[in-house]
Formats: sequence, structure tokens, C-alpha cells
Amino acid sequence: MPDTATKLKLERATGGRDRVDIRNAIAEVQRAEAQLAELERGQERARTKSWSAAGDVERAQETLAKLQAAERSRPASAWVEDDTVNASPIPTAEHALAKAREELQRINSVENALASELPKAANRLSDVKRAFFAELGTFVTESPEYARLCQAHRDCWTRLRTVRAALAVVNSACGGGLLLRCAARSWQARKPGGFGCVLGSLLWHSRTAGSEVIGWR
Repeated sequence: MPDTATKLKLERATGGRDRVDIRNAIAEVQRAEAQLAELERGQERARTKSWSAAGDVERAQETLAKLQAAERSRPASAWVEDDTVNASPIPTAEHALAKAREELQRINSVENALASELPKAANRLSDVKRAFFAELGTFVTESPEYARLCQAHRDCWTRLRTVRAALAVVNSACGGGLLLRCAARSWQARKPGGFGCVLGSLLWHSRTAGSEVIGWR
């Protein structure tokens, strides 16, 4: 996706139907990105709550197990202490465990639902991004600025081929040693080091050029 500055430039540069199409495509991408981000945040919250709910279930199980282990001796101990036999706390612990399990199941179902929606949201984001770049590409390739850029590119290659041909003629006329000097001077004018790469490239061209000194193609 383009950044804010690029979006503003596009909005200023485009006009009419093209401008509307590109702005609509950008809005679709932004909505898809927001939806995916919201689902990811929701999944993270659900995962955190699932861990917490699983801990609640584990603690409720431990409490119930302790109460069940002490249940046989509880009436006798209570009677000895105050001559009364209170109701068993096990039903309350069982109810607490059931509620904890119910909450864990609910959160897990939400987490599973989010997990199934995330790939759909990611696919939609990919689709709207492709649509955006298709709209952008159509506008750019049909613009006069891009046509001028392509023409400048072709002109550069034409000039480069002409310069290569001229260098090859001069090099051949001087016995084939000028290109190494030309490459060395060009590289030294840019920055020191790395001349071995230039030399290797020139020697490779020389070996693959057949009867020519340098294989300009």
C-alpha cells in the first residue's frame, strides 16, 4: 500500500473516473486491513482469556479433589469441634467447576470462530490489494508521464548501444587494449576498490565474443 504522501500525490494527479476508481480501491484496502487487524486483536484477547479460563478450571478441579478427599472425615471432625454437621461443600465446588468449564468452552468456541475468519480476511485483503494495484497500474501505464519515461528509457538504451558500438570500433582499431583502460578509469572515478569485478566481466565478455575483442550485444 502507498503511504500517505503517495496517496495525496495520486489524488492530485488523477482525475475523473480514474481518480474515483483509485480512491475507492485504496478505501477497500484500508477497510480490509482494519478488519484483519481487528480479528487478530480479537484472537489475541481470546487466547489470553482462554489461558485464564483454563487456569480457573484447573484450580476448581484441585479444590474439588481436596474436598472429596476430606469428605469422609469431615462430618466426624465437625461434630467433635462444635457438635454440628454442616452441609457438604462438594456441591458448591462441583457447581464452580461446571461454571469454569462452561466459560472455557465458550471462549474456545469464540477463538475457533476467529481462527476460521482470519484466513478469509487475509484472502480478502490480498484480493483488494491486487485490485488496487491493477487500478493503479492501469492509470500509470495510460498516463503521458509514464509514456515519456518509457521513451526516455528506450532513448538511453539506443544511446548506450551506439556508444558500445563506437567503443568496440575504437578498441579494435587500437589493438584491443583500450577497454580495460576505459573500465579502470570509470571505476576509479566512482570509488576505489572492486576493479577485479570489472576486469572479470570484461574478460568473460572477451571469451564469449568469438572473433570480436569484446562481445558487445
